[in-house]
Order: sequence, then C-alpha cells, then structure tokens
Amino acid sequence: MTVVLRLPRELRPELRRPWGTLYPRPSIKTYRRLHEESEVLITVGDMTTRSFLRCSIRPDVAVVDRKMLRTVPVDPGNKFPVTLDVNNPPGTITREAWDTVRRGIDYALDGDATLIDVTGEEDLLAIPAILIAPENSIVCYGLPGEGMVAARVTQHLKDSVLRLLTRFRGYDEWKSRSWISGITPCCTAKR
Repeated sequence: MTVVLRLPRELRPELRRPWGTLYPRPSIKTYRRLHEESEVLITVGDMTTRSFLRCSIRPDVAVVDRKMLRTVPVDPGNKFPVTLDVNNPPGTITREAWDTVRRGIDYALDGDATLIDVTGEEDLLAIPAILIAPENSIVCYGLPGEGMVAARVTQHLKDSVLRLLTRFRGYDEWKSRSWISGITPCCTAKR
C-alpha cells in the first residue's frame, strides 16, 4: 500500500502565505540573482519554471505538471539532461513523489539539471523540496494572483515546514513507514 500525505482543507489558508520573499513581478535581475545565490535552485510550477527558462536560466530541479492554472498546456522543452516521471494526485504528497524530488536534488548536486514531470499536481511538492534541499538552496514557486515566492532554505524554514507537514492526514503512518524504509521526513540530500 502506498503511503500518501493528504492536505486537510483547514490547512489550505496556511499554504497561501509565502514561505519566503514574494516577488509580484520579478525582473530578469531578480531571476539571475536567485540563481547565483542558490546552492540548488528548485522551481515548483510551470509558470515559475517557464519564467526562469525565458531568462535563459535553467533551474537545477524543475517540478512541473505541464499545465498552468490547471488547464493551459506548457512544454519546458528539452533543456534538462535528466527527466523523472511521477504520479501525484491533487492535494497529496505520495511517497513516490517525495522520493522523486530527492532523486532530482541528488542528480542536481551531481551536476545534472533535472525535470520532474508530474502526472496529477505538483503544487505541494515544494514541501519535500524545502525539507530535502541543502541549506542555502532556493525553492521558487508561484502564489496564484500574487506572484512568485523565493524561499531560501534554512533550518528554521525546514522546522516550520515540518511542523505544517505533521498536520497532514497520514503523517503518523508515513513517518513510521519512512523510518522502516530508511526515509526520514526532514532528511537532506547528499552533499
């Protein structure tokens, strides 16, 4: 049986608050600065990924579902040497998706930019990206109607995101099974 973390309805408002700096209309300079300042640059979402690519900046890890606002198809092209495919239903984080984010970050740390192509929904995968990425990485994601958020990964941010994750449905089962299989909720990718 696959262990799935499910977002409870009551947590949705908390996810609408940015975990980093909100850029209503990022400039090319902003994209370049974020790229230069990040240990690993991770983009979650098609619009965010496309915005970096349009500035000739390839994220180290890009997590997309090839749709913007759930409908408009998006093609990131063949700009990534590694592509990983994963299923992740809306409102969830599956163990497979979590492991795929980890693999993508591992590839990036080895120098291979990685596209994670999600069938379903990628929005919540910013959570494992933050918890897995090494400190000083930057996770960028869109906040609909607001702009782009750039979250610098720190231990403080990891602790905050983990506290939120503990309130997801299925967390206790996930945590116990993760320990058995050697997966821990706030592990870091190899450095």
